[in-house]
Amino acid sequence: MLKYDNHFNRTMTKVFDFLLLNVLFLISSLPIFTIGAALTALYGTCLQMVDKNESSVTKLYWQMFKKNFKQSTIIGGLLVGLLAILLVDLKLVVGFGTGYKILGIGICAFLLLWCVYFLYVFPMIATFENTVVEVLKNTFFVAIGYLPYTILIAFLTFGPLLIVLNWVPKVFNFSIYFYLFIGIALTVYINSKIFTLVFTKLLQAKGRLSKQTE
Repeated sequence: MLKYDNHFNRTMTKVFDFLLLNVLFLISSLPIFTIGAALTALYGTCLQMVDKNESSVTKLYWQMFKKNFKQSTIIGGLLVGLLAILLVDLKLVVGFGTGYKILGIGICAFLLLWCVYFLYVFPMIATFENTVVEVLKNTFFVAIGYLPYTILIAFLTFGPLLIVLNWVPKVFNFSIYFYLFIGIALTVYINSKIFTLVFTKLLQAKGRLSKQTE
């Protein structure tokens, strides 16, 4: 019975942490331009949780937010600006008709690449010390190098929303409340478990390479 109570208490504590992180993320994203820093802080905190860091999630979150604010805001701004350009271009191409099909495919390919960067770049910032250029370069190679994990993360991030929008529209309102209350933090936490595997494999591979070059 005692073991069950301890397991229940740990579960409820984690649920509360997710609720709190969701609120912190939404509040710190309100100025819009801080979304990049908020995502980095959320990923940084969840990665620490996966690593069994039992510090206060509020303390961890704001430490990550302040530490990575400048770099995350710059890269977040670049991603938002690029997304706006790609969506406007895609809308124009669709309006031009089928004669511009190849151009449309090219824009969709860039949108796919944008999604890859959106998924990887903020946990990369939270984990590694790099310049903006290095972050952008390394993000591409890591995402491609660990493609099966990238596909899984993409499915976990975008899959539920696409399923709801296309096949279960009746629960769309519920899904909005779910993501507003706990869903964003929960998704990032699950992704963080996978990113921990990816980054561990990456560091092990770098370690083997260093030994070979010595």
